[in-house]
Amino acid sequence: NLTAAEFFVDTSAADGSGVPLTAAGGSFYAPTQAIKATINATTFAALTQGSHTIYIHVQDAAGNWGPFATVPWTKDTLAPTTSNLAISPVMANRPPTITATGTDAAAGMSDVSGAELFLDATSTYGSGLSLSADDGRYDSPAETSAAVLPAAAFAALSSGVHTIHVHTRDAGGKWGDFISLVFTKDTAHPIAELGQL
Repeated sequence: NLTAAEFFVDTSAADGSGVPLTAAGGSFYAPTQAIKATINATTFAALTQGSHTIYIHVQDAAGNWGPFATVPWTKDTLAPTTSNLAISPVMANRPPTITATGTDAAAGMSDVSGAELFLDATSTYGSGLSLSADDGRYDSPAETSAAVLPAAAFAALSSGVHTIHVHTRDAGGKWGDFISLVFTKDTAHPIAELGQL
């Protein structure tokens, strides 16, 4: 029967010196059991963002420690960033195209999973106009996204300066900070005035 289990983070050490795991049923009593443990807050806080490995092994009643099983995992507590926001045309007589780049590469290395924009004022995260990944899929830690402002939204705008706010979400569901850029709606036709002869 099993009598103990332990784990190490990123590197193994001497048998019996790891963090103990507990049996899911409360005590070890069988040859096969579910085991569990939590990385303590201090250890977790000290880890860098990105990839890590858990090493786990168990001990039997004879005192023998088995080989390690490894479990890869990613620490990702930072939200993605957004950059390279662009609006075209900036002097708009038609709905403009908005592009931006989102990245989680400097944070937790999670894939970017989406981006959204708000017009003039931000609102509840996830309720904005979705941007689409340029390559068709959000599947990497850095993605360029784009959207065209809907015709109805553009038509409802007053003439003059307006602000686009964009931010990015990672695969862990974290939304990053907004970046913003202005454009001008200008659909008025120019008027030619004739002077007196």
